[in-house]
Amino acid sequence: MNANSNIRPRIWTVTFVNLIFISLAATVVVDAVQAALPIYISNLLHRDAETLAGTLVTVFALAGIIPFLASGAISDRIGPRRVLLVGSAIFLIGCSGPILFQGVGALFIWRVFQGVGFAIVNVASAAATSMILPRERLGEGLGYFGVGQALAMALGPCLGLVIVEKASATSMWITLAGLTAAILAASFWSRCDVSAQPSALTEVRRETRSSMKGFFGLFLEKRAAIPSIMILILATGVCATIVFVGKYGQTLGFQAVGSFFVVMAASMLVSRFAMGTLMDKLAPTTILYPTLAFTALSFVMLAFVGNQYIFYLAGFPIGFGFGVATPLLASVAVKRSPRNRIGAANSMYYLCVNLGFGTGAFLGGIAIAKLGYSNAFLCGLACCLLPGIIAALFLRDSSTPDLELKREASLNNR
Repeated sequence: MNANSNIRPRIWTVTFVNLIFISLAATVVVDAVQAALPIYISNLLHRDAETLAGTLVTVFALAGIIPFLASGAISDRIGPRRVLLVGSAIFLIGCSGPILFQGVGALFIWRVFQGVGFAIVNVASAAATSMILPRERLGEGLGYFGVGQALAMALGPCLGLVIVEKASATSMWITLAGLTAAILAASFWSRCDVSAQPSALTEVRRETRSSMKGFFGLFLEKRAAIPSIMILILATGVCATIVFVGKYGQTLGFQAVGSFFVVMAASMLVSRFAMGTLMDKLAPTTILYPTLAFTALSFVMLAFVGNQYIFYLAGFPIGFGFGVATPLLASVAVKRSPRNRIGAANSMYYLCVNLGFGTGAFLGGIAIAKLGYSNAFLCGLACCLLPGIIAALFLRDSSTPDLELKREASLNNR
């Protein structure tokens, strides 16, 4: 036996840290806008804040559909770095425009630019991360990659709420434009186009070329469909909470409603470091079922919140649950896909996350308007139940299939 066979492959590199920063900064920008929109619209129009804010989030999500579909497949062909550069430039335009034009009509246009830019940056950074990480530490690495997103869950909403309440909308857009400029600079200096295992990549490309026929075969990876549908449903409930919980806390008369996001982000950080190594060792359903149950607890706490401390604490189960489920299902999607289809698998997965933002904001706004906040949060329980049912039907294997590892094992045994 090779003496080096028990040495764990390295994941912490300058490129990996750079990609974490890109993900963090992009998510901060998006979450800041999402949390500030209801208050921003209310200050701008003094009416119908929830419905219009939900519509603007939906516009953001819809604008990203085609970029989500295309950017992963393009990253597979030309490398993610150039895709990152294009996406971050578009993102910068979307966040700089509102500095000059802040009317509602103009805001719809800027939301389109933001949706397109974020979609490209999100998929390309995730695809780059999946390409540079060693396969046997993929779940752990994606968990650490999500640390940036976890921090953004606290920093983004708090940043948006504080600036829009204490300063002005212009100050918020100037700050966010500065962050998107930093994303563009980080993308320029990123070195993420080289696969960690080029020989294995070439081999898998030869064996899977025939599976890429047709439009959907080109842009989507069918092996990633089940985990993608599951995250779509879960993200719908979670993202509706992210968009409207700040306004909900204000309606209840609570102070410092941004504390909910701080608790949520802290629990996401705990989840990434506590569960990272287990994601590559245990069957997905072993982790997923209790995670979904724990997430559901947050919806119940928000529906029956009695005081502001319960309100703050409700951020813990939803943060921990979503913090575990997102990289867990992402690793399932990637591990089920051939190495040369990592970009397409990430496109499909993060497209569904993006759609979850859109459907969550849209349906959440309607549910709140028709049923009130408490009943709307109870409806969110279905977003935890349905992924569990899908997992019971389609993820019953004791281990996650990994096409490439099976091929490599067979080659090594010849």
